Amino acid sequence: MDDPWSRGVLLLPRVSVIVSCYNYAKYVEAALDSVAGQSYRNFECVVVDDASTDNSVEVIEDWLARIADSRFRLVAKPSNGGQLSALADGLAVTDGEFVAMLDADDLWLPEFLSRHVQVHLNSLAAFPASCCDLIQIDQDGHVVAGNTWWQRDLRETDRRNRHPLTATALPRLDSHAAVWTAERGDAEILTPDLFKWHWSVTSGMMFRRSMLDLLMLEDPGRVPICADHYLMSLAHGFSGSLVLGELLGAYRRHGRNSFSTLPVLGSWAALAPGNGQGVTDRNFTVMLDHVLNRYESFRSIFGEQPVHDFLGKMSEYLIAKDLPFDTARVAARLRKAENAGGPPSIRRVWRRWSRKRR
Repeated sequence: MDDPWSRGVLLLPRVSVIVSCYNYAKYVEAALDSVAGQSYRNFECVVVDDASTDNSVEVIEDWLARIADSRFRLVAKPSNGGQLSALADGLAVTDGEFVAMLDADDLWLPEFLSRHVQVHLNSLAAFPASCCDLIQIDQDGHVVAGNTWWQRDLRETDRRNRHPLTATALPRLDSHAAVWTAERGDAEILTPDLFKWHWSVTSGMMFRRSMLDLLMLEDPGRVPICADHYLMSLAHGFSGSLVLGELLGAYRRHGRNSFSTLPVLGSWAALAPGNGQGVTDRNFTVMLDHVLNRYESFRSIFGEQPVHDFLGKMSEYLIAKDLPFDTARVAARLRKAENAGGPPSIRRVWRRWSRKRR
């Protein structure tokens, strides 16, 4: 038996890469090239085409034939199911310990997988998810911004008016191109919270498969867009997350993706007009439903009080927003916690809710 301990060698974990594509024939080759060019070699990659109506499947099949790499394969869906559904299909045919998702119009720098795995394997604690920032590029690959989001929720606590530029934040320029090197930046541990956003977008994230298995919906079609918000918010809300301090990919703005319909006017500006809050509020309702559906699983993993705290905070948020959700099921769960002398947050929500229902 080949025992790595006997040879003094510890093997690196396998990463499952899921590239989701819907009508991105123009960009998908570049995305796949960026996966093939990763310095981290222990990965598998499944391209999930979500019933594209352009020639995306033909482009992907031609690329697969040309590269002839057994780590890559295609799943062509017969009907469109949306972003989380595509991820679920990719998970079903892969088995890596870690899962990274790349939208087919985005790109990774060569150190993306390596750096995320390195941070996940830190000696302090295991976390369910990590995220780095991304450069913003236009449809032709020209750089338009050196980040995707201003880390307001992450940084506003201390240095509200001072944000120094470190050497690793500056690109190297030659006569034709801007080049970001994947020099190591600081990685930060973020403790759990809700209703804040500390991260970039789907293509900057890596998850542990065990967390994705816990969070996956029975009907993933309920989250057709903004799957990153659903997954990262819920994972972080229970277990925290890791933030990497370097740019490791590129987010492409071309006017057809959900969060790039506004011009770049500054990092304080929203990425998309108007509809963002509605999508995230719907996701919060889905999160609440899912935790109720898998209550025993969440309770057995995280303990009763964290689950009750989550239900209380989420219910309070939805009540304040006057958003519809399954009141009967939540009422039964909150009443049970109230009768059992649950934490103050549960009792407060239950009393407030009871008054509202009269």
